[in-house]
Amino acid sequence: MTNAVASLGTAFTAEQARELRKATENVFLCFDGDAAGRAATAKSVDLLVAEGLVARIVALPAGEDPDSYVRANGGDAFRARLAEAPNWVQFKLDVDLEALEGGFRSRAELARRAEERIAVLPQAERDRWRVYAAGRLGLNVDDLRKSRLLVNGAHFAPRNAGATRHVNPALVETPSFERDVIAIALEEPALIGEYATRIPPERFGDPVCRRIYDRLWEQAETLVQPGDVFALFSDDGDVSATLATIAGAERSKIVRFADTDARRAFLDRLLERFAADDRGRRVRELTAQISALFEAGLPVPPELLEEERSLRVTKLKG
Repeated sequence: MTNAVASLGTAFTAEQARELRKATENVFLCFDGDAAGRAATAKSVDLLVAEGLVARIVALPAGEDPDSYVRANGGDAFRARLAEAPNWVQFKLDVDLEALEGGFRSRAELARRAEERIAVLPQAERDRWRVYAAGRLGLNVDDLRKSRLLVNGAHFAPRNAGATRHVNPALVETPSFERDVIAIALEEPALIGEYATRIPPERFGDPVCRRIYDRLWEQAETLVQPGDVFALFSDDGDVSATLATIAGAERSKIVRFADTDARRAFLDRLLERFAADDRGRRVRELTAQISALFEAGLPVPPELLEEERSLRVTKLKG
């Protein structure tokens, strides 16, 4: 196993987290499979996340430590544990949700705690974890999302097992920024044309929203009124239903974008995020290239080192 360091258990500090951040963005935590190990994990996760690291948690069977597990099961078994390791968000949510199952916390309190944890995540990841937490809590994902409901525990009574509620599965899993861009198109279509060259369809990962945005992007110059957007999909029932769902959410009491300035501000932040994501992706590519050259005993071109250093400096300044 390479690229491994000892954390010194519960003595792990913020200074150590900062040192790790200089070398990598991603960390696997693997402590002993006992109460002390779980406590060390919980403390270390908070320190790592505070320093901007992405942590994944490697769980070991009770009574095992990393050394004993590898000796008993081999390196391949441990690597399988690494591949299956959940990230820190799921670990934290699971700890809280287990308290509900043990009867030590109320559903309303856990919903608030879950939303607090989710709210600090990048916007594109929030809905994914809301779906996960809502499923574990037995709530509608909308109830978890709407902060106005989180102050009233009466809203968090378990759902009636026989009740039904229509949810558009494609929409539930869609990253937030994709829905928000489409919501902007429904409110102020002209902005799609204004930002079209800077927000290409390739940025959309969800197939339904990509399909919508592809058409909006192609017809951006013709979009003036919200009705123009619906007209583009008048013969597509599935897309029309998705647009109606998004438009309906925008007409609710929660106003996402107050005016044109707010919409432009959101799109500008989105462009900044894209730029940061691109820099991060390029840093990972360069790191992999440089590591491969080092491992092969080959010289590393100075321009690769300089590009990586420059990108990391830019990222830290950002």
